[in-house]
Amino acid sequence: MMSTNNILSPANGKPIIVPSQDIVLGLYYLSLETPEFKVTPDRNEYDATTGELVKAGATSFSSIGEVEYALNAGALKLHDKIRARFEKVGADGKRVYETAVTTPGRVLIAQILPQHETVPFSLINRQLTKKAVSDVIDTVYRHCGQKEAVIFCDRLMALGFRHAARAGISFGKDDMIIPAEKKELVDRTATEVKEFEQQYQDGLITAGERYNKVVDAWSRCTDEVQAAMTKEISRQEVGKPINSVWMMSTPGLVGRRLR
Repeated sequence: MMSTNNILSPANGKPIIVPSQDIVLGLYYLSLETPEFKVTPDRNEYDATTGELVKAGATSFSSIGEVEYALNAGALKLHDKIRARFEKVGADGKRVYETAVTTPGRVLIAQILPQHETVPFSLINRQLTKKAVSDVIDTVYRHCGQKEAVIFCDRLMALGFRHAARAGISFGKDDMIIPAEKKELVDRTATEVKEFEQQYQDGLITAGERYNKVVDAWSRCTDEVQAAMTKEISRQEVGKPINSVWMMSTPGLVGRRLR
């Protein structure tokens, strides 16, 4: 009956010890791709004529230790684009090296990833939502065994909590951006409701039909306002922080964004 012996759900065979809430937020923050990351080239770009540097690319690091040193020294941020070299286990059991374009935050996650040929760095070299974290745990359990999976989950929990606290993610009223389309959508729906009321007064529809039409109209309006608001808060621009409400709703911290 020990929790460490019950990794998988009897219902579907998927991991039952999937992190949630602050842990997922911390891991998502670590693996985040910012607008600056997307516009930074993988390699330095030079002018074809003069040979001068046009745009700096990802900084190269020869080991995870170098990345940690740069982070501690303040020369690197968690979400910068870097090119890092990793040590992994090959098919023959020998140590091999691979290079990947990634972020320092993902390098920190890679540190606790078990060394196994079927658990590549690419498994965590992406934005880790709740579902993605579940897939990682499932892969570790299938290929590395129960003991390694439990140890990995404990380290994942500590890492997620630590960086969720360090990130200091919170939101205020200004983060809840009101879309410009809201007034038009509400006014249009209010006009439709008046028409339904008039149809009822004229005897064209019953009270039950009027009620259903009004509920459907406001439900549709709510969905449209939600979609417009989601579009606004999901907009990312270079030099501006990512909206905290969007960051909290994206990785699966809540069941529905409407909340």
